[in-house]
Amino acid sequence: MNRTILYIFWAGMALFGLSACADDPLADGASPGQGESVVTFGAMFRPLRDASLGKTRSAKGDAIGKIDDIFVVWYLENGVMAGCRYFSGGELTLTDVPRSESKTERETKHAEFSCEVPFGRYRIYAVANMGDLSDDEAIRSEKSFRAIPLKWIGEDVTKNCQMSGYFTEEPSTAYGKGKPQLVTIDRPSVSLHAWVRRAASKVTVSFDAENLNENIFIYLKSAQIRDIPSHCSLVDDNTPVSADELIAEGDMILYGKGADYTEWPKLSCGRGVNTFGNHAEDAPSLFFYENMQGQHPDKHLYQGPDKDNVLNGTFLEVKGYYINRSVDNPSYGNITYRCMLGRNMEDDFDAERNTHYKLTLVFNKDANNPDWHIDYDYVPQPPEIVVASPMYISYLSNQQLTIPLTVYYDKNITEVTKVTAEIIGNDWGYYDHPYIDKAANALTDGFLSLGFIDKTSVGDRTKEYTGTQTYNSPVSVDDKRYRFDIPVYTRPMTLGSGFSGNNYYVGRRRYAQVRFTAWNGETKLTEKVVEVIQSRRLVNPKGIWRKGSSTKPFRITLKNSDSSPNVAHEFEALPSDGPWTARILDGSDWVRIKDTESAVWGTEPVTGGTGSNIEFDYKPDTEYRDGSRFGRIEITFHNNTCTHVVLVSQGLGPVEIEGRKWHMTNVEYCGADTDNPLLEGSMFKFGNSTDAIASTNNLKDGYGFDISCYDKTFDIYNASGGKSSKTFKAIPAYRNGFTEAGMQQDIKNGNKACHVATADDWKSLSNPTQFIRYYGILYGDECTHTLDANTVTNTYTSVGQERGMRGCFVYDTKTHKHLFFPIGNTGYGRRKHKDQTTTSTPLRGNGVLKYANRAEEMDEGKAMTMPCFYDLYTSTGALYYYGLRSLKAGKPSTSTNDNDFYYGFDINYFTFGFESYDTNIMSSDGNTSTKLSSDAAFLRRVDD
Repeated sequence: MNRTILYIFWAGMALFGLSACADDPLADGASPGQGESVVTFGAMFRPLRDASLGKTRSAKGDAIGKIDDIFVVWYLENGVMAGCRYFSGGELTLTDVPRSESKTERETKHAEFSCEVPFGRYRIYAVANMGDLSDDEAIRSEKSFRAIPLKWIGEDVTKNCQMSGYFTEEPSTAYGKGKPQLVTIDRPSVSLHAWVRRAASKVTVSFDAENLNENIFIYLKSAQIRDIPSHCSLVDDNTPVSADELIAEGDMILYGKGADYTEWPKLSCGRGVNTFGNHAEDAPSLFFYENMQGQHPDKHLYQGPDKDNVLNGTFLEVKGYYINRSVDNPSYGNITYRCMLGRNMEDDFDAERNTHYKLTLVFNKDANNPDWHIDYDYVPQPPEIVVASPMYISYLSNQQLTIPLTVYYDKNITEVTKVTAEIIGNDWGYYDHPYIDKAANALTDGFLSLGFIDKTSVGDRTKEYTGTQTYNSPVSVDDKRYRFDIPVYTRPMTLGSGFSGNNYYVGRRRYAQVRFTAWNGETKLTEKVVEVIQSRRLVNPKGIWRKGSSTKPFRITLKNSDSSPNVAHEFEALPSDGPWTARILDGSDWVRIKDTESAVWGTEPVTGGTGSNIEFDYKPDTEYRDGSRFGRIEITFHNNTCTHVVLVSQGLGPVEIEGRKWHMTNVEYCGADTDNPLLEGSMFKFGNSTDAIASTNNLKDGYGFDISCYDKTFDIYNASGGKSSKTFKAIPAYRNGFTEAGMQQDIKNGNKACHVATADDWKSLSNPTQFIRYYGILYGDECTHTLDANTVTNTYTSVGQERGMRGCFVYDTKTHKHLFFPIGNTGYGRRKHKDQTTTSTPLRGNGVLKYANRAEEMDEGKAMTMPCFYDLYTSTGALYYYGLRSLKAGKPSTSTNDNDFYYGFDINYFTFGFESYDTNIMSSDGNTSTKLSSDAAFLRRVDD
């Protein structure tokens, strides 16, 4: 077995000074004469700190750096004791001395004390933390003194703090070990120095996974020092000669608690997750007595795979769990790394005292490091299916994941003729959904399919579904294995009864299980179940807008949430379970991206390693004051199997799509748009251009979700933008639509002719083969990075705020342009004239802020048939009014029935909906008068 490299001597050796009042030089070779000299000692160590590390058995690195007492003994040249003196802790004068030259201890303590020593020539020793040895027979001779045995105390590491050294004329650390010198004491004024070394050493362990291959994971369980000496000589080199002199199991650092490896620290090659541990002075440490086993230059020729044939050496053992999700060599199982300790990694097995061994386990490629011995207990047993699990698939509908599957076989016994796949579990919801155990939970309600359906909706989800599939053609075959690539798919967006291939939930994943079986003809050989995880719905960020005059960079950190299923209260950076890539799909003429640690902007993809956060920088290359321009950045993650898109834009000019020049901003008041795309603008009752209900009303106390505000006063913009106030009930609606002359011009753009978007305008955005809809958070020019709480990601209300806004992005695959439609600072882009509530409380539902048509939670009977929508009344979205109401198909052109008309367009943020709103929003206000009223909604305009 190989050993760690010794990086640095432990600089915490104690410096003892033996001195009188002056530093007169000694006379070489002179007779010492008669008399006595006064001796003063000094020692430097940090005070003892708590050695406890919770439930681990390791100690902090400074656990044995104390001095409780000092014993001094001096011997004549023939080894006979000439004298000794004991000093208790109370007799020591302690001061702190910095150790700037040390890489392991920042400071040590200096202890001053004095004693009288007769003139003479001596070898003088100092011992710390051994108590008073005056009556110990072993000190009578120098030889027996040096061999005094120390016994390891495993229950309390701090008690293994014995130290020894000898005095010299020089204060150099070089004299801390080796043969002591004779010191001449021949006058009252003499200065001597001693560096005192601990009998114990320590190991700190760190881990470096930067050189691992992608899709390799190491979960750390423990590090333990093994085969440590049970005894140690006080001064002499300590060399155990049999296993009886060793303690098989020394201290242990527990990195992971419990048996579930997924709860242990995880290492992979990605930035931010590729190192663990450090070699700091007080880092968790493993202590042991000196073990000098000498040099063995031919160690690689020995037949001792565990200990390099140095049977009595001390070694470190690291245990963990190993996962290889690579296509070519998938495997998993417990793994153990072992390393012998010594002065180097080649041939020296001397683990000497008073040394800080800084051991870094560097994982290379597939974690097979030749400098360590590795026990890995996974070997395929044919016939066996080896496949990584879990695998990840996108939160979006109609997405593909390819599962690489390997079947090991013995060609002398059998062959594999086919592999079958069967979906045996298929979530429609999530694990803690209130109806997950009540609804039918049919496989055909779930998100996953083994066949691709190229449409956005299905007529019968029980029939348009592939739950089993047979594969007869491997992608490769050799003498040991067959390789298959198995595609699986998310289903279309609309499956009926609220079920969907899209994952609605920002805070929950969905799970499916696929059973793979290998066959020889009709004989089953083996099977394996793979878990397929549909990632959480990702919304942060989804878009970034910059002013035409701005090239401000933005740090894109893809974040997700698990705080609740439907509402992302807090966001956390998303680590990629495998490598990730960010690439520019559109706008490479002006969009620039770069690695966060690079200074060079460009158009080349940015990549990240396994386990790293998905994070990179974006900025516009130049200013753009001539209208608006657009770009699209694609992010693939979780081994590049899941996809997320960030849409970027710069400038504010009208966006021409399908011959229509859409404004990028909503209407704030009659004739005036908001200042940027994030602002939701005001709410308007249908046909009323002159009473714009300010968006800030929705954030007032008592005006929020599902609170009746019928008689409450609202802040209003009049036709010229002046501020006033009215009650909700006092604001009328008009059937003739937004025909006010002021609404037909853009007063912030030279009174250019325009109109509130009509049903035909909105319909032009509805072709699913041309337009892709994305739902998420847009950040504006004020923001430079992804935010992490919904109190700021969703609530942009005025220019200058460092906040974001949720909404729907409509991306045109022809022009590569996009539009953004905000859903409002509360997520409820509609204030209802009257909620459809069954309550008998008068006016209970009037003037409520609520997007959904439903007033209350579904009763259980209804919810059992469409469980995804059981709480639809809380869902988020927005209603945008048409400039003119639109007659429904089949209705007479002369109709005066309000129910025969469409009034606006419905954007459902929760269900990814984007369609005409077919419910009548007009109402005669019978509570106070006969005037016409309606719900209040947003407006978007189009140039004529």
